[in-house]
Amino acid sequence: MIAMISLITHNYQLTYDSNDYLILQRFLKVFVPLILLITLIFMIIRINSTTDSNDCTHFIDHSNRVAPMIFMITLI
Repeated sequence: MIAMISLITHNYQLTYDSNDYLILQRFLKVFVPLILLITLIFMIIRINSTTDSNDCTHFIDHSNRVAPMIFMITLI
């Protein structure tokens, strides 16, 4: 995925005109939120897959996972 993005951006740097810039802008508008959304879904699944919900330190144990999830929501 990273190699594909770097290859696309490298090609756009070589042949830079307004049409290529619009295609790159459309690509970034579509795929960056999609990647963030997929990451958010996997984080939610990871948090909900735990079975120790009766533990009193449940929220403290998962606070290191909840904070990045809130950050991802604000990015989207």
